[in-house]
Amino acid sequence: MEMADRLLLSRPGTLKPLDDFFEIVTRIDKQIDPQADVTYEQFLGLARASAFQKLIARSYVEGLNAAHADIISASAIALAHRAAEKIEGEKQFRIVSGYGAFINELAKDVPPDCIRLEHVVRAVRWTRRKVELSCFCGGVEKRLRSAFAVVTLPLGLLRCATDERGRIVFDPSLTMKTTSLARLEVGQVVKVIMRFRERFWEDARIVGDCAPFGFTLCFEALFPTWWTTPMTTNFLTGWAGGPAAEKLHAFSPDEVRIAAINSLSTTFHIPSARIEALFEDIYFHDWSSDPFARGAYSYPAIGGIEAARTLAEPIEETLFFAGEATDFRGYSGTVHGALESGFRVAREIIAVN
Repeated sequence: MEMADRLLLSRPGTLKPLDDFFEIVTRIDKQIDPQADVTYEQFLGLARASAFQKLIARSYVEGLNAAHADIISASAIALAHRAAEKIEGEKQFRIVSGYGAFINELAKDVPPDCIRLEHVVRAVRWTRRKVELSCFCGGVEKRLRSAFAVVTLPLGLLRCATDERGRIVFDPSLTMKTTSLARLEVGQVVKVIMRFRERFWEDARIVGDCAPFGFTLCFEALFPTWWTTPMTTNFLTGWAGGPAAEKLHAFSPDEVRIAAINSLSTTFHIPSARIEALFEDIYFHDWSSDPFARGAYSYPAIGGIEAARTLAEPIEETLFFAGEATDFRGYSGTVHGALESGFRVAREIIAVN
């Protein structure tokens, strides 16, 4: 279902629509010179815009890309804008039944015995047209063999140190990917989904005539962004990306809950005690501490577009690389970027088989 695109900006004492939010971002980002590979922060320093407009653009880039403005490549942002224009990327959708249904649809024609759940891969030993995976299931080591392997590991795992939990050893090692990995960064996100007894965000005494809306933005809150669902539910989703997420990394689950409630209080200008009284449950996953993820999704530093292209290149027609971090067309960090990379790898394997 398509989401409402109205965004409310919360500043001290006010909550009002910022209907030209995306126009501000687009107008600024169209000034990017795609050939000048500088950081987004360096670009903003020279952009023609007011300080407030630059604040809007920076918050959008850091939140959406889970990135640091002083690291992410400005030319990569320009590429992402051009890619989004081709697919009406300004529109937001939610899968009513969740991403699980999407995965099940993709896997429906795969024979059940070809899917090995809870098999933790520890090593990939390979030579040309021969791959052996060493994995553990229930404490028992198993070895799986094939002519090819498709590597879809999150960037955080590909980049982790040799002694870190969750690391997969490649033998021979992927030394030819080292430079590419160094120019791609792992973005951080803390996302919470909260359930309440009633939809206080639709109360006219709080939002006036601003409902329905899709998003709120509050620079002063630990969770700067919240969004509603296109369905009639009692859920709100809180989002902290990039530097905002890193402020929450050391928080315990209860501290995350308190931070989320206080953020809603700051955003909607209502007492936290009222929100606490309506609160029912919270759902979140600490992706940054997950040994099998080590972060949210990738973003390109300077030189990162070509780095993603190099990362995507197969090795000796045996190891093939997919996942959003391998996208070099402007869709990195997205589900459709990951999906398209899978189609690309399928074509590559068919071409050499």
